[in-house]
Formats: sequence, C-alpha cells, structure tokens
Amino acid sequence: MMALTKPQEDTLENRPLFFEDFSPGQVQTFGQCEISRKDIIDFASHYDPQPFHIDEQAAKLTMLKGLCASGWHICTVFMRMLDDGLLSRCRSTGINAIDEIQWRIPVRPGDQLSCRITCLSAIPVSEQPGYGLCTFHCEARCNQAHTVMSWWLTLKIKRRNNSGEKSSVSRNHAHISKVTLQQGDVGIKFFEDVQRGDQILLGSYTLSAQRIVTFNKLYGSQPVHPDAIGDRASASGWHMTAIWMRLLVRYYRREAFKLRAAGAPVPELGPSPGIKHLFWHRPVYEDDVVTFSCWAERKVEVTSKPGWGLLFVGIDGRNQDNDRVVSFYALLFLERRKKV
Repeated sequence: MMALTKPQEDTLENRPLFFEDFSPGQVQTFGQCEISRKDIIDFASHYDPQPFHIDEQAAKLTMLKGLCASGWHICTVFMRMLDDGLLSRCRSTGINAIDEIQWRIPVRPGDQLSCRITCLSAIPVSEQPGYGLCTFHCEARCNQAHTVMSWWLTLKIKRRNNSGEKSSVSRNHAHISKVTLQQGDVGIKFFEDVQRGDQILLGSYTLSAQRIVTFNKLYGSQPVHPDAIGDRASASGWHMTAIWMRLLVRYYRREAFKLRAAGAPVPELGPSPGIKHLFWHRPVYEDDVVTFSCWAERKVEVTSKPGWGLLFVGIDGRNQDNDRVVSFYALLFLERRKKV
C-alpha cells in the first residue's frame, strides 16, 4: 500500500502516473517481502555462491559474521516491489541505468523488506517537451526501520498533456571508459599487489531461452531494456549482473585452486559495499553469448577494516558481436597480505 507524506488532492494509487504527479520532497512507501533462509541460499547457489551467502557456519567466520543475502538478490526483490508499487503505472521510458547502489546493512533470514522512494528533483526536458526527468532516492527498508540498500536513479517520464510523443532513450548519463589494460589475465592478487589496469577475463555465458524464462519467473521484473522487441526472449538487466557475479566467483575459485596447488597463499575476496554507473546498453536475447571482463580502476585505503582494502573495479559485458550490453563500476573488499 502506497502512502504519501504530504496531502494530495487525489491519491496516486491505482491510476497512471505522469511527470506532473511527482514533485521534490514527495515520499512514497509500499511493498513488503520476507527474505527466508531458503530464498537466500537458492539465489546464491546459482549466482553468488560465496560462503556468507550459502553456508551458515562458514559465514560466521567472514567479515559479515553470519548468513546474509546477496546484494544482487536484494536488487531483484526490490525491483519487483518497485515495479508492482510504482513503475508499472508510471508512464516512463523504463530503467536502463542506475547512478549508484549502496548495500548498507546485511539482510538476514527473516528480515521484512519494504520500499521507500523520495523524489529529489523533477525537471522538464527542454529538447523533448513531452517529457520530464525525475531523480529518485530509493531505499530498501528492513522491518520499516533500517535502510539496508539505497539506489539513486533518474527516470524520463511522459507529461500528461503530451503522452502520445515517442521517446528517444538518452544514453549520455551513464558512461564507462576503459583504462589501458595490461596484456594477459593477471589472476587474483592480494590488495597490495594489484596495479591499476590489471585485467581479469571472467569468461562467457550463453543465454538460453530456458535460462531467461527461469530467471524472469523467479526474480524478474523491470528493467528489460526499452529497445527489446520481437518474439525472442529477452533477459532482465538483473540477470546480467547476476551472471557477472556467478562468473566472478567461478573465476576466483579456479584461480584459488591453482594457488593452493602451488603452495601459495590465497587472497580472500570480501563482500561489496556498492556499485556506481550501472548501465544496460542494449537488450540481451536468447542464444546471445555474453563475455565479461574486469579491470582495476583504483585502490581505496580502508582504516576501519584492518587487513582489507577496497578495490574499485570496472566491469564490461559484451555479446558475441562485441557490442557492449552492460557496464558498471564495483567496490570489492580484497584481503591484504598478512604481516609476518
């Protein structure tokens, strides 16, 4: 149930929403979803099989001190609540970019999540009089008390008196520029040993129709890229980010096995506190093959977490025609070398 924090002449519930229905400072709350232990493990087993998401005993020994949901899992749950409560009635061009995501507090089994959306700005689009740009701060709230995740996103929304005008989706507000990479795959390293431009080639993933349908049935909602047309099954944008996570964990495990076999120490990969500039550039269809690469953009010192550093990583996903389909930057905790 959606409730506004300030009086309105009529409720926003159960009617189409246009640009004029939003104003800075407006707050909407809606949705409710309980995250179960089974939900956490099921999602993580397929897409983010790190110890703190799949093994209760092992999770106690990690930075997160217990079993918790994957951040990408919470994104899919939040997206479904956001779509059901707001976007399905909002006359917008859809979401094809999110400026920033922050995972603030771990989501534990039994937590009840809801949505809180604050309109930060509402600005008409001068070059397209039929549209306006609304920027929102979106919060996933736990038990209606604590913010566990935040998004910042901008939607292009039709104006009520110009609802018949066609949209041209802007691609200028989210951009990722790849640094000059070193040759070859560098494997996994401790935080001190990482150099800017170090590249990791994560591998490829084929999007079969069955994989797309299964994900969309379990977790899917918007964003499906607004350019997606025709009868071919198209993948959710969150399916793409989940695949990246799956390939990253698989890569880490493979490289860790090599290091252990050689008698070398293995740097531990920690959780991610958030990402920036997530952009879905074009639709991904059944039978497409998406290949992911990552590179070290910069390192961030963390005084509050002894033994760890933060790595700011660029991510690039391309299809079989070498067209970019998804890109973003991620912050990842990476273990430091233990002092002898």
